[in-house]
Order: sequence, then C-alpha cells, then structure tokens
Amino acid sequence: MQRPSITAIAGAIEQYLRRYPDAGDSDVGIAEWWLPEEGVQASLDDVRDALALLESQGVMETVMLQDGRSLWRPARHPRRP
Repeated sequence: MQRPSITAIAGAIEQYLRRYPDAGDSDVGIAEWWLPEEGVQASLDDVRDALALLESQGVMETVMLQDGRSLWRPARHPRRP
C-alpha cells in the first residue's frame, strides 16, 4: 500500500470536517476514526504532521483539556487566504 502524503492526509481531514463541522478529537482518534472513514490509512506521525500543517494554515487548532489531553478541532476564527 502506498503511503499517503501529508497534503493528502490534511485534505482527508478537511473533507471529514466538511461533513462534520463541529467535530473534535485527539490525534489518535483522527487517525483511527476520521481518516478510515475517508478511505485513508496513515501513521500517527503523519497525522500529527498533517494537523500541524492545518494549524499553520489556520484550519485547525488544538486546545488542552483539563485532564491534560489535547483536542483538535476546526479553528474558531479560521484565517482566509
């Protein structure tokens, strides 16, 4: 199986968010639940790289929960190109 590019993984995350705009999850949850629903299998490291890319583009943001876990969600104030 060919390894998807970081850009392809980011695109799959964005596609998921188009269908579920209020979604939020951990990086593990995104890798195990969101991406397979989009037909993408990716390593956790690649998912983290894709999330960092989306964060740098203002698409996603991470928030720290009280228990110390990180939650990834759509940026509340996305940047426009």
